[in-house]
Amino acid sequence: MKLVGESYPFFKGNLYLTIIREEEDCIREYATLSTFKESKLILAPETWLDLRIKGSQLSQYFRRKCKHSPNGLFSYPVEVNGTRYSMHWVSEAHRNFWHVLLDATALVVGEDMLNLALHQPDFVLCSLDNTHASPSRITCLLVRKKTFDSTTAPSQSNE
Repeated sequence: MKLVGESYPFFKGNLYLTIIREEEDCIREYATLSTFKESKLILAPETWLDLRIKGSQLSQYFRRKCKHSPNGLFSYPVEVNGTRYSMHWVSEAHRNFWHVLLDATALVVGEDMLNLALHQPDFVLCSLDNTHASPSRITCLLVRKKTFDSTTAPSQSNE
């Protein structure tokens, strides 16, 4: 997650919408605290953490006006306490010109399924646990090529 925070092209005027709890979300500081990256942080209401959100309420957050495209970055976990968030949030965010970071670290590799062909988040954070040998954990970040190309392109005039 730190890699996304360091490399995502946050700038004054774009948004960072997150559902990820503060202690697990290291992107916030990169989006808001840097002198050159003064994005607006939008914290999701606590009810979202209990999966109590109406689709219309989510759409209102995504439709916030922004002078730039993409509007910003939306990050959320796939699963919280054994309950899954909707993967349709990825499509809704994309329809409104947002990039999406999906935190899939709670999923168990080989047991849980994640349909990345249908719902195509821009970034997926996942982890592989090696339970058969010595305890070790590998964390990986998957980046969509289309997103990588747009976030690393030479900067255009955003002023």
